[in-house]
Amino acid sequence: GGFPNEVARYATAIPAARSDAQAATRWIRANAAGFRFSPEAVASMGYSAGGVTSMGLAYLDPNDTGDNFTNPGYPSTIAAGVSLSGAAVGMSPGAPPVRMFHGDNDTTVLYASAVKTCEEARAVGNDCELTSYPDIGHGIYSAYGDWMPMAIRFYADVLVPLLADAPPPTVEPP
Repeated sequence: GGFPNEVARYATAIPAARSDAQAATRWIRANAAGFRFSPEAVASMGYSAGGVTSMGLAYLDPNDTGDNFTNPGYPSTIAAGVSLSGAAVGMSPGAPPVRMFHGDNDTTVLYASAVKTCEEARAVGNDCELTSYPDIGHGIYSAYGDWMPMAIRFYADVLVPLLADAPPPTVEPP
C-alpha cells in the first residue's frame, strides 16, 4: 500500500504530457488551413504542470516526435513558449524564445527550478527570460496579474512577424 513514488510518477507523467502536447501541436498544424490560421505561429502556455509541459515543447529536441501516431509528418515544435510556475526537465539548443513567470516562494514547483531552467537555456544560446515575483507562492496566476500583458506582448513580438509571410487562407468561409 501507500502512496506511489513521486519521482517515478513524474518520470512517467512529464514525458506522457509532452507527447500529448506534441500530438496536439501536430493536429493544429495538420488542420490549420481549416481554421484559417498560420501553422508557423503555434505557441504554448501553461501553469504549473502545464508550465512544465509548455517548457517541454519549447526545449524539445527537434528530432523527438513523441508517439508520432497522430498526424505524422507535421512538426511538433513551437514558435514560442510561456510558463507560469513551471520549469523544464530537459534542455536543447536552438529552442524558441521563452518567457517564464515564477514566485520566489513557490514550494510546489521550486523557484530554483525556474532559475535553473533559464540559466541552462541561456548557456546553450536560447532566449529565456524569467520574471520573478517576490513573496509569491505557486498561485502566481491570481496573486499577481501583470504577467498576462507581458505574455501577450511577448507573443505579439514573436508570432506577428511569422504571420506577415504566411500565405492567405485557402479555405472558403461556410
